[in-house]
Amino acid sequence: MTLWMGVIIAILISAGVYLTLSGSLFKVVVGFILVGHAINIAVFTLGGLPSISPSSPQLSAIIDPTATTLTEAAMDPLPQALVLTAIVIGFGLQAFLAVMLFVMRKRYAVDHINGLSEMEGPE
Repeated sequence: MTLWMGVIIAILISAGVYLTLSGSLFKVVVGFILVGHAINIAVFTLGGLPSISPSSPQLSAIIDPTATTLTEAAMDPLPQALVLTAIVIGFGLQAFLAVMLFVMRKRYAVDHINGLSEMEGPE
């Protein structure tokens, strides 16, 4: 399962970097969102995924059903806390980028990075 998560993370990061390096500002914002989701999945995967076995058909992110003692049953809460914090920060960044994109589109009528270099700065 970790191999599949690695493949998914690699696909998300490659698509995010490709979109971030493109010229359209909307694609840059979508690229940042994809890279943020890939990093969240990577942190959650590095925290440990419970194994799938015939004796434990259900998966739990909080309690390991295959553990024998109570101290072994609890999963590590640190990756979950880090991902939750990253989701909140990522949402704030996405909102900021969306508003910035909207203002640039409305005020300067620019949707491409090449158009930004042609704008005049403050004198």
